[in-house]
Amino acid sequence: MDRQRLILGAAAALIINDGIENYERERRKRIWTRDWLERRNNGRGMLKMIHSEVRFHDQQSYRNFLRMDEDIFEELLMTVEPLIQKNDTVMRPCIKARDRLAVTLRFLATGETYTNIHFSTRIAANTISIIVPETLEAIVAALDDEIKGPQGANRAPNYAIDIRSEFVRYFNGVGRVPWQNEAVENGW
Repeated sequence: MDRQRLILGAAAALIINDGIENYERERRKRIWTRDWLERRNNGRGMLKMIHSEVRFHDQQSYRNFLRMDEDIFEELLMTVEPLIQKNDTVMRPCIKARDRLAVTLRFLATGETYTNIHFSTRIAANTISIIVPETLEAIVAALDDEIKGPQGANRAPNYAIDIRSEFVRYFNGVGRVPWQNEAVENGW
């Protein structure tokens, strides 16, 4: 009996130890990024095509894709590039400012989800979820003098109240409106 317990205990210890080693080995195998996403840096994906081919050969498609002309894109890029440019690291190359701006403009132009943009640009969706807000903040900061929002917090509501009071007799009048008189009298 004692020998059987000893053998069972040793077997259980070996199984537990093997499970721990397998778990640690699986944790070490965790990938940094998927292979197909890394091919973005080898010239694959939508962004490379837009910046190297479409931009030079088909201006209309370029304008349709980003919803702006190349000149305006370049001007905007020069304005926000110092704010959105990142540096390459030992671990991996950075996503260039040109690509960051193009992804943001594509998001604004289409309203696609980050996941849809992820597949076409070969940039991870969680990275896009960081890139888009950062780039938008940079655009607002860089173009702060040129972007004009409402001049006061109550400007739009006051304008709506003015319109409503001007047309209230047509929409909220008591009883019938003049064009209904004929319909009621004729029994329609």
